[in-house]
Amino acid sequence: MSKVLFVNPPMIFNYEKGRKKGTAPIRPNVSVPALLILGELKKYAYETFFIDMAAEGHNQISKIRKNIFCFGLGNDVLAAKIRQIKPTAVLISSLFLTNIEMVKSVARTVKETPPKAKVIVGGGFASEKPEWHLESKSIDFVVLGEGEEKIVKLLQEIKKENPNFESIKGIAFRKNGKIKIIKKAEQKPEFNPSFDYETVLFKQNNEYRYPEAITRKDLLYSHNIIGEQRACVFYGSRGCPMGCDYCSAFSREGRTIRHMGGKKLFEQIKLLHKKYQVNVFYNQADAFGLHEEDKKFLKLLAEYRKNNPEIALNNPNAFFVRIFFKEDKIDKEFILLLKDAGFNVITLAVETFNQRFNKKIDFSQIKFEKIQALCNFIRSQGMKIDIYMMYGFPSETIGELNNDLKKAKELQKTADEISWGFLEILPGSEYYKKAIKEKWFSEEEYRKKIEEGYSFSKINSFFNFSKIPPEKLKEIFEKKN
Repeated sequence: MSKVLFVNPPMIFNYEKGRKKGTAPIRPNVSVPALLILGELKKYAYETFFIDMAAEGHNQISKIRKNIFCFGLGNDVLAAKIRQIKPTAVLISSLFLTNIEMVKSVARTVKETPPKAKVIVGGGFASEKPEWHLESKSIDFVVLGEGEEKIVKLLQEIKKENPNFESIKGIAFRKNGKIKIIKKAEQKPEFNPSFDYETVLFKQNNEYRYPEAITRKDLLYSHNIIGEQRACVFYGSRGCPMGCDYCSAFSREGRTIRHMGGKKLFEQIKLLHKKYQVNVFYNQADAFGLHEEDKKFLKLLAEYRKNNPEIALNNPNAFFVRIFFKEDKIDKEFILLLKDAGFNVITLAVETFNQRFNKKIDFSQIKFEKIQALCNFIRSQGMKIDIYMMYGFPSETIGELNNDLKKAKELQKTADEISWGFLEILPGSEYYKKAIKEKWFSEEEYRKKIEEGYSFSKINSFFNFSKIPPEKLKEIFEKKN
């Protein structure tokens, strides 16, 4: 039986002042890639292991260099685990562009520690920029896009005496000193995942990895949650039809929503609650609420909660506002269903009231006053509201921003929290493609600036392509963040 270790690396962040008490600088959520990949490997009789260096070391903060910090376990802990397990392959998650330094650091530790296992990296950012990862001689392969099927094929090929890695679609590796990228495999038309809860949720001493207190977005999300609780994610679908210019996910997962089915998703919640005593769940599907199977899931869960009212659901990824409307009228029946299913905090992705940038809301149909009325109705049902706004859109004017600020201030009369994020230009997004094409920056300049720190939580003058001076943005938003 082959042994495979999945590693979620420490997390880099570039802000320390103003951190909210009781929360991590970046939320160390349950690793969905680990659940999916290790779940698939267990079907093929691999012995699976997991270390979440970020979550397990969420209180261990280290300074990397000026203004750059990381939180997580040290590489010495990882090396000790490798020596104990002796895995044949180590899988490393690379989800965020700012974290490539930590990914490479973990890979070096793997290669320096016997048995010097094969290192395979995957995840959102790795899929967009495999060549940036393979510059590290410690990384052997990068899996592109959805990895469940490809990882099994790759591990099987590695075992062969004369492997043919070019036969596997959707991977990248070095051959004769050059980086070779095999084009992505087509996305599977269905989504029928297996989850390895045993390996991911519990440490070897049977301690639960993800108490609610470290996985919550902030204190608002502890509304109605009493005492110490276990948290987990629920993830029922892939794909998003929106295709926002700043998003790179749809290029990997497609614009068609592929759902595992409402009944199957409910059975996952029921299993986690009954077998593992998990009471708090965070949605990780980007397009939750757009697919009819989500409503089937909510109805089943609402019925189950009649005898299990301790279950609470949160959606820190933010709901699309359109799911709360039938044509131009508030869908009160749907909101009541969310309440009955246990939703605790409703996060609304408004982002901007400027139609020039917003593909998620048709403001000719869903006017500002209707969003106000939506917030009022949600609050009347005992749920709290977090509204997510963005600023720093390319070519955004001060007039457009002032309009957002004015309307956000009005919404604050009803909402519990207004969260503002500085727009990130991410590889794989339309904005990034445009930036390279129009020479807003070169890839070399981009990478250098990433090393200096880049986050939606902090204004970065180099990446400000709005028409608003960065000094003005800082004057407005530094206090808010």
